[in-house]
Amino acid sequence: MMYKSVFSISDDSSSLVKAKELGVDVLFVSSRNINRDYLNKIRKTLPGVRVYSEIPVFLASTPQEFPDAIPILADGCELSGTWNFLCPSNKQVRSKRLGRINELLKLSVDGVWLDFIRYPGRWEGDNPEFLDVCYCDSCLDGFQKVIGALLPRSHISETSSFIRKNYLREWYDYRVEVISSFVREVKGLVGAVNDHVDLGLFTVPFTSNDYDNAVLRVYAQDHKALGGVVDVVSPMVYHRMTNNPVSWIGNMVNYFSSFSPRVLPLVQSENRLSEFGPEEFSQSLSLASHIPSLGVCVFHLEDLVKQPEKFSTFRSFSSP
Repeated sequence: MMYKSVFSISDDSSSLVKAKELGVDVLFVSSRNINRDYLNKIRKTLPGVRVYSEIPVFLASTPQEFPDAIPILADGCELSGTWNFLCPSNKQVRSKRLGRINELLKLSVDGVWLDFIRYPGRWEGDNPEFLDVCYCDSCLDGFQKVIGALLPRSHISETSSFIRKNYLREWYDYRVEVISSFVREVKGLVGAVNDHVDLGLFTVPFTSNDYDNAVLRVYAQDHKALGGVVDVVSPMVYHRMTNNPVSWIGNMVNYFSSFSPRVLPLVQSENRLSEFGPEEFSQSLSLASHIPSLGVCVFHLEDLVKQPEKFSTFRSFSSP
């Protein structure tokens, strides 16, 4: 069975009607929009469709949500910007996110997909963001325990420089474990509360050869380790957002299939960075859903609705 799926960023009933027109098997929705009433509305409008809830793990809805979890840069400054990234080692953040996942499991969604399950930085666009974070007390205290030594802590710039000179490999490994350990915690929770739920995650679409292994070095996503924990891996193969030819999508599906037997890629509908038409969109669907892929998910429904030709293309799309 091929999964024909779409990601909805809205909780409007009209979006559900459009999803029904597309004939999807799976509807991805944001955990911020899910409650029992909305889930019942989805089940009523889209009978038989699997509901997968995305949860933005290390990203806040507002800066005020977790004011004590703002990542600290190597120079000691707080990370700022339009995206409210969070420190992945912060205990309050991790606890709150596990609590929300527990709620989702008890609502009996069909799947939980971890989003922003990584360290901060923007990977989309011409110039990906490679940040040197996080040097907050939580991260440094945890790292000290791992290496069994005290770090110079008079100023963050001194601390970060010391780490780079003396413990760089250990620092990378520590950050990877911060991410991987949370995914393992979620897997344990799923097994304890509702083991019929699929656990997936959205991955940065970089290989280890891209940007000097930035996917591990910067974002701390170990695809091999994560692929061994979750049920499904979903690389965000947005070819235009990453300035790649459409053929790149097929290469990425094969790459991620080496880490997980179940890969469900996301392709873009948005004309972000550059415009592309329905023919290229159709190519992206075919490449993403080709064996060994489980199928394809389009990000996102509300954008598709604004582009009738692409909407029609996906409505008539079936497995290659």
